[in-house]
Amino acid sequence: MATRDQVRELLKLSGDKLRRVPFKLYQTSSNSGTSEQFARVEGKLILREKFRAIYGPAKRNRDGCTALRISVHHQKDEHFVSVVEYTRAPVPDPKLRHQVPTITDRHASLFLNGTLEEAIKERNTDDLLSWVYRLGRSKQFDDLPGLVQLPYLVTESLLNHGFKLPSIVEFKVPE
Repeated sequence: MATRDQVRELLKLSGDKLRRVPFKLYQTSSNSGTSEQFARVEGKLILREKFRAIYGPAKRNRDGCTALRISVHHQKDEHFVSVVEYTRAPVPDPKLRHQVPTITDRHASLFLNGTLEEAIKERNTDDLLSWVYRLGRSKQFDDLPGLVQLPYLVTESLLNHGFKLPSIVEFKVPE
């Protein structure tokens, strides 16, 4: 909790290294015919979850998406940025151990789901919760069964990071 005057000499030595805000880098796919773009989203990452698709003989994803990854950055007060990425990397096949990167592999390519404006949105707390409830119940992602847990996961993350949500019923430890 030092003041700027107390750390002035450290700032002279290290410059912006002490003031740097955490961030993540995201990219669009170059498959859309345009060159890929990168987006740097600042703020503490309070949620990052990947949701795998299910496949069977009767069920096949239309666009080849095998997983979605949802990230939520807290930027300031009740200001958040949500990011939706997808991958077409194959689901792991135990018979083919040495194949291309699968969705569980760190090197599987994840791209923003749509344009920068579609995939990265600034939201307040109410808008964030409303969005995750709509996304979790969306018929568009029926083949991502875990996505129904997204509202719970975001709510839990907000509570774990100290946000007060009026819709939560609390049972506190008696004093």
